Amino acid sequence: MKQSDVAKIVAAIGILAVAAFLVSRSFRSDPADEETTWRICGNADCRNEFSYTRAQARQAARENKEIACPKCGSTESAIAYVCEQCKRLTLAGVHASIPKACSHCKAPFPLPK
Repeated sequence: MKQSDVAKIVAAIGILAVAAFLVSRSFRSDPADEETTWRICGNADCRNEFSYTRAQARQAARENKEIACPKCGSTESAIAYVCEQCKRLTLAGVHASIPKACSHCKAPFPLPK
């Protein structure tokens, strides 16, 4: 076997290995993809509370779409957090910061880990 033939075989194996890695990486699921974000619709006549997963947000970004309220279709919404005590939503603070306490039952929100 010529040295050029060996080089071609090594290159082909390398290309196949890279392709296999890229294909297997695209099929892996990331547990963070199921992380839920809660929002409250900004339409004063709606105020619907809805959620979406990180995977849904990523898909919307790929399609150059904004996350819309499933009830009225408005793309104006605010991030909210679920109270562990009363299970109701409280609007996030400035820059989506976690509120100090629930706006409904006044229970404190835990600090992030």
